[in-house]
Amino acid sequence: FAVLNGDDPRGEELGRLSCGTVIRYAVERRADVWPQGYEEGPDGMRVRAVTPRGPLEIESPLIGRHNLYNLLAAVAVGEALGVSPPAMAAGIAGLERVPGRLERVPADGGIHVFVDYAHTPDALARALETLRKFRTGRLISVFGCGGDRDRGKRPEMGRVAAAESDLAVITSDNPRTEDPLKIIEEIEEGARQTARKRYEISPRSHGWKEPGYVVIPDRAEAIQEAIGAARPGDMVLIAGKGHEDYQILGTGKIHFDDREEAARALAFRRGEADR
Repeated sequence: FAVLNGDDPRGEELGRLSCGTVIRYAVERRADVWPQGYEEGPDGMRVRAVTPRGPLEIESPLIGRHNLYNLLAAVAVGEALGVSPPAMAAGIAGLERVPGRLERVPADGGIHVFVDYAHTPDALARALETLRKFRTGRLISVFGCGGDRDRGKRPEMGRVAAAESDLAVITSDNPRTEDPLKIIEEIEEGARQTARKRYEISPRSHGWKEPGYVVIPDRAEAIQEAIGAARPGDMVLIAGKGHEDYQILGTGKIHFDDREEAARALAFRRGEADR
């Protein structure tokens, strides 16, 4: 058998070449497996899937359109293998989010904080698009670009972040042997194309009334700034490093984990609120 994405033209081509049973899943149109309806929020999604054996209600902590496709693909494989619907639903409900891929950092005060490995313009755009659907407030992003890697993507990363975020905090990633400030300058070339304003001072301290970006080279300070600036209903995305627990400076590594830094910033935020 072949399990194919019915929304992908290449899936149609593969279907014609297949000698066995073809089971298609799709989001944009009806297929053997498709979502008759689904709800999605920061905590996960609930899908009513149509299958050859009837409707199937599934819940998952995964979020994002790409994961909707992944869940439907899993159901389609289950159909091909004859897995019982209750077993499929239980298996999907037990899935855990991949560390560093839209991983949620526990937060209170009505804000939502996510860490993601997105380090290309397309991946960053998709992560921001996913979170934008859930926000009731603003969308804040923290990101940088790695040194000794593709320089051509740096302006595009800046353009995407400034266009899709209410506040983009440009910082360091893994600068390696490059000057972090030079990397940031190249990111800014793109950010200036779409941002309304470059904040020269801390937007957290002075507030911001229109979308823009700010440069904070120290990544820990950038994360603290973003979380400190958030208000109830805001989404904060810390992008670029995901599951990594180190930062490469020069030719050496230091311990650095975006999730730990976010938790530290949230604790500091709570302390300020208690004063």
